[in-house]
Order: sequence, then C-alpha cells, then structure tokens
Amino acid sequence: NTFIVFQSDSELFIADQHTVHERLNYEKLMKGLKERKLEVQPLLVPATVELEPRAAQAVIDRLDVMRELGMEVDPFGGNTFVVRSVPADLSGKDMTKMFRDLADDLAAEEIPGMGEERLNKVRERIATFLSCRSSVMAGDRLNEDQMKGLIERMRQARLPFTCPHGRPTLISIPLSDLYRKFERH
Repeated sequence: NTFIVFQSDSELFIADQHTVHERLNYEKLMKGLKERKLEVQPLLVPATVELEPRAAQAVIDRLDVMRELGMEVDPFGGNTFVVRSVPADLSGKDMTKMFRDLADDLAAEEIPGMGEERLNKVRERIATFLSCRSSVMAGDRLNEDQMKGLIERMRQARLPFTCPHGRPTLISIPLSDLYRKFERH
C-alpha cells in the first residue's frame, strides 16, 4: 500500500506511489498553467474557511497566484475566505482542511526574492502543495490496474526521479546485484 515493485529485463524497480503521483500531478498542473488550460472544478457548495490572522495575510498576499493555479478564493470579511473552485484533481477532498493547511504552509515560511523570481517561487510552492494533496498517499490501497496505470504514465512522461519536494520517486536495483546477493550466478 505504499510501494509498487516491477522489473525490466535487467533491473528491479521500486516506486513510491505517492511521490510518483505527486510528480505527475505537479507536471500536469504546471503544464496547464503554462498553456493556460487548467482543469478547474467549481465546488457545488463553496467552502467558507476562517484562518488565523497570519495565515489570512499570507493568502491575501498570494490570491492572484492561487487564482492562476485554479483556486477561486475570495475574502469574506475578517480572516474568512470562500473557496469557490479548485484544480479538478482536488475535487472530492476536504476543502476546508486543505485550504487551512495551504494557508498555514504559506504563512510558515517567507518566500525569498523579489518581483518575477519571487512570484515563480510562490507559484511553485502552491503547485507543490496542491500536487501533494491531490495524490494517492502512502497506505492507500491501489488495485493492479491503478498501479500499472501510474507506472505507465510515469514511463511515458519521462519524469525526474524526484517529487516536487525532492524525495525519490523510484529506485532501481540491477538484477545482477540481486542474483549476487542471493548467491545466484
């Protein structure tokens, strides 16, 4: 419920289902942003979320970037916000918790830089957060078709071997090393 194991003719691979899915979601989100073709899901019932003052300020300072990334968020008075839409991959998630966690994440660390450089870092941070939250998690049970689909999507995408947070998506072990370890020649 965490790792997907598969092999080629010469290697054994172990993929972390969460980090692979997170990288795929991140690439999809960034491509949608670049091409201005984000898949957005309006919420049937908008989520009203009250935040701590520091988190509320972090959201206000980054509203434009959130909107770019498919989150329609509006101030609702005081430290309260209304979330009206989210990237489609997040539909079905607990929007109140997700939005609170995002706001807390943004408030926790000042993002360095100025102008366009800072804006790109804010985009990347929000995209990384959204990609993580829209991914399968360690412990989620995937059926065989879901595992194969995830690996096939990863192979076709030719992704970097890390998630947006920098954690490995995949490790490989040459079969020759395994044979040696099991004293097979």
